[in-house]
Amino acid sequence: MDEERITVSVVRCYGSASRLAEEPTPVTLTDYPKAGERIAVSFGGMHKDGSRAQQIGRAVGAAQLLAHAGDPRHDQSRFDENVRRSLDAMPADHDPAGCYTNVELAAETSVAADKLNASRYLWIEPETAIELEQKAKDRAAPYLDVICANTAVTVSPRLFETLVLDDAVVFSAPGKEPFQLPQFEVGEPTVSITLQGGLLGNAMLELRLEALAQHPSKTVTELGVVSQWYLAFLRESDSMKKFLFGFATLEAITDRWATQLVSRAIEQLGIIGDGKLLDAATDFFGEYVKAKGEGDISIRQRFGIVALALFPEDAPADLKDFTKAASARNEIAHGRKMPTGTPPVDIVQRLSEKYVRAALDLKLLESAPP
Repeated sequence: MDEERITVSVVRCYGSASRLAEEPTPVTLTDYPKAGERIAVSFGGMHKDGSRAQQIGRAVGAAQLLAHAGDPRHDQSRFDENVRRSLDAMPADHDPAGCYTNVELAAETSVAADKLNASRYLWIEPETAIELEQKAKDRAAPYLDVICANTAVTVSPRLFETLVLDDAVVFSAPGKEPFQLPQFEVGEPTVSITLQGGLLGNAMLELRLEALAQHPSKTVTELGVVSQWYLAFLRESDSMKKFLFGFATLEAITDRWATQLVSRAIEQLGIIGDGKLLDAATDFFGEYVKAKGEGDISIRQRFGIVALALFPEDAPADLKDFTKAASARNEIAHGRKMPTGTPPVDIVQRLSEKYVRAALDLKLLESAPP
């Protein structure tokens, strides 16, 4: 059976009200997550094929609706012309001067020739395209989560404020228009202030992503849940939800690493030998050691172990802040009372960025946090 090679890409794009003072260069990992695939991270303008494919998807949807509505001016024989008309009348769906962060997982695949057609804009039979789309989305999501989390803590979390393209599946091939399956919604473009950043962050991003590529299955499994909560935290605007997502990020890190970091935390106590630090540790850490790691311990105790292991000098202050956040979270989660005022988003923002970066460093770079 004759086959043709096409590229199926899953594109996630974020828009931001912030702009880097120095735009990082794109970073590409080839043969990752597996041979023949690639992941690319780019900054600045919106993903070119993703933007074009999104417009085509919306135009295709409009043409199909008109055709199915029975309008004699819009029959299937004039499908491409109808799509073109919609495209010509369509305003730009993003700000050409906007600040976007694009993350893409692309893979080549073979499609039977009889599953392709002569259409310029929807050149794969819809049933085949739907099947390919779902498989690509399911496979790409955990890898994109981890790549985005690495990029956020390395370059700037503020680049991930608004999700513009949510894992859009783009079909492309030489000589053909890139397209998405019919789409009817689009994210709002944003642009405004300037952030410091650039070459240093970009070099570290390359280092992190290269390290990630050395053991993709392991790191995606271990970092996936943390990455998902952290990305949800970054793009949430409601203060209550943002606080809960930020605390869930810290809890995911704590649950994943507390047991593994016990020995390292004990070593840090011996190295520092600081009375204030020891006093802050005794009310939870000593009891855990006496139990030899067995039995239930509170989330506060588990976070304390992580803090001692990763940031021993900051552990007392971080534990105090975490305790305050945990108390607010418990009041909300257990319905004890309606919270008054704004939940401590600033605390979970500072701690989540700090400990997500440390967790990523721990797994990807196998080194202590700075």
